[in-house]
Amino acid sequence: MPNLPTCPSLENLKNNAKRLLKSARSEDPNALAQVGPYFGDPSKISHNKRS
Repeated sequence: MPNLPTCPSLENLKNNAKRLLKSARSEDPNALAQVGPYFGDPSKISHNKRS
């Protein structure tokens, strides 16, 4: 997992997460390696807010 910048922006982190999710859903092997241990099947991951 990459290191965070010194002063990370929440907007930047959110955009990175969306990019990673899109890559995982397109079956990018690097993205799947990052999210797999935490979420398993990327098609079941949602970026919608939980209530």
